[in-house]
Parts: sequence; structure tokens; C-alpha cells
Amino acid sequence: FSSRRRHTRYISVTGVQTCALPIYTGKSIGPLCFGKNKIIFAQSLCNKLNINLSDCIFYTDSATDLPMLLAVKNPIAINPDSRLKKVAYKNQWPILDWGNP
Repeated sequence: FSSRRRHTRYISVTGVQTCALPIYTGKSIGPLCFGKNKIIFAQSLCNKLNINLSDCIFYTDSATDLPMLLAVKNPIAINPDSRLKKVAYKNQWPILDWGNP
């Protein structure tokens, strides 16, 4: 098993949210799914599933996702960039190393 596959055996996925991206026009069809705007997309999915965003798990490798990490109950840093690693240590969040992509 690759490192990612080993870890995904322990994650139960009940829903997936993807972000709408511009379609060859260069114009966005809504807020970009980046930084604090990810909360808009995540909250929309949570509303559809009748769950609280604050009860969710979110994992990322980038400090640009700090707003989402702060919005959920279980934030996880995976192969974090240097800024995220510092914040994760400070907040005692799990830090996982899934190896190189």
C-alpha cells in the first residue's frame, strides 16, 4: 500500500465537496474555494447533510486552509508547509507525514 492508501483505510467518508472552478472563460461562477471561502462550500455541504461543521474533520497541507482548520473539531496537518507546521504544533493538532507525492 502507498502511504496515502494506508491512512485512508482509517477514514470513513460520508460526503465529498468539490469547488466550482472557472470554465474556460476566466470568470468565476461564485466565490473561489480558497482560504476562508472554503468555509462557504463546507457549510453548504454540512447543511445538506444536516451536520455541524464544527463536528467535522478537515485535513490539509497548507496554511492557506487555516480558516477551515479552525472551524472544525478535528483539524489535521498532512505534509504541512512550514507555516502550517508551526500552527499545528502550537495548537497540538495531529501532524501526519504521508511521504512525497
